[in-house]
Amino acid sequence: MSIPRFDFQTLQDIPSRLNHRDTPRLTITEKGLISINGALRSRVGERRAFWAKISPDGRYMALCTREEPNLQFGLRSGRTYHAALCRLVEGMGFTLPVVYTMEWDEEHSAWIGCCEEIAPPPALSVLCEEKIARRRKAAGRQA
Repeated sequence: MSIPRFDFQTLQDIPSRLNHRDTPRLTITEKGLISINGALRSRVGERRAFWAKISPDGRYMALCTREEPNLQFGLRSGRTYHAALCRLVEGMGFTLPVVYTMEWDEEHSAWIGCCEEIAPPPALSVLCEEKIARRRKAAGRQA
């Protein structure tokens, strides 16, 4: 193998791989379940009550620590149910579940997150149809 000569100093470092478990996240499911993952629970310590705010387009959510709480998560589970928030996010056009990747904002004393919509895999229904077709074909051979 022949590697052409190049300036090694021009190479850039590749960012280290982040484990999704280490990234603070808030998830809203279609059943109205709102949960904070272990990474966020460990960073907020014992705090489980926040004043939750959402941007008009639903893209950003904030969990504020200074205002009177309107959202309370379970101490161990980090979960709560909030059907109205679920309907609000759906009404904004999001397909649930949605995940907000959270970061601490010192200026506002709040965890602020940007939404990542998780769409179902498009090929899933095709795979299911193929599997059913194979089963029918196999059942036809056995008869």
